[in-house]
Amino acid sequence: MTKAREARSCLPQFNLEGLWFGEYLDHGVQVINVTYVGDTLVATKVTGDIRVPRGEVTFQADLHPVRLLDDDEDNEDAGEEEDPRMEPIVLGDQAAEKWGTRELPRY
Repeated sequence: MTKAREARSCLPQFNLEGLWFGEYLDHGVQVINVTYVGDTLVATKVTGDIRVPRGEVTFQADLHPVRLLDDDEDNEDAGEEEDPRMEPIVLGDQAAEKWGTRELPRY
C-alpha cells in the first residue's frame, strides 16, 4: 500500500476518488472520473466535448509530498532524496489524549 493511499484512508477529505459533476454554460453537465495511480490523481472525462473527448485524461496532479527547504539548503540538494521525511504534527494535550499519541506522522 502506498503512503498516499494510507494518508487518504486516514484523512477522507483528501480522498477525491469517484465521479464529479460540473455544469458549464456552453457545454452543459460534464462528468469526470477521479482515480489515483500511486501519488498521482488522474481525472478522466466520462462525458466528452469538443475540447476533451470522452475517455481522455482531462487533468492530472502529482500529489507526492514536497519537503520545504531550510534557509541553508539549496534546491539541488533537496531533489536528491527519494523519501523525504516531513516533521510530524504535534498535537495539543486534549487531542493527544483523544488520539492516544502526541505526534501524527506526515507523508
